[in-house]
Amino acid sequence: MPQLVDRAAFESVLPVEALVTLGDEAVRGVSHAPTRGALRDIGLPDRPHARWLDVAGWICKGKLVIGVEPDEEDVDLPFAFDRWACLGFIGSTGVYVDTGSGAVYCQPEGEPPHLLNSSMDTFLYFLYLLEVERPNYDHQVAGGDIETGGAEDRLQVLMEAADPVAFENPESFWFEALRGVSGGLSGY
Repeated sequence: MPQLVDRAAFESVLPVEALVTLGDEAVRGVSHAPTRGALRDIGLPDRPHARWLDVAGWICKGKLVIGVEPDEEDVDLPFAFDRWACLGFIGSTGVYVDTGSGAVYCQPEGEPPHLLNSSMDTFLYFLYLLEVERPNYDHQVAGGDIETGGAEDRLQVLMEAADPVAFENPESFWFEALRGVSGGLSGY
């Protein structure tokens, strides 16, 4: 499957300084080649320039920490926590990549983790799509009144086509993001 998003696409909607990349040494422990390439060559879109992801501080300093200590109640869950790396947070929800498979997980505060995206590529693609549509739902970017009609639907169609499993869990963050888009980020 061809890559869904690349650095040039992100740079068309975000300033270069918004994309946090890691060097070869930092991604050496990432065995999943497409994920390693995405972290090294594309980068993670960071706030305040990007709207959704607060990249982990250690990644901003050029380090990737692989291996997550699960919460006591999550120890028996069927996840390879020893391969996970925290990418950052969306609100208070931790976002993790399995460095062996490329799957991206989230863990809302006080909840067990669940699959967010089937791959790093689709995770980055979703963040890219949200930035593309941002002038249609974010008053600060639009510089005034906005008409959010259609942005939520356009995003959901593109997201579901790229990664249907991202919407299998009714608690998926992506539903919350789409509600935020629909409401012009009011209350978000």
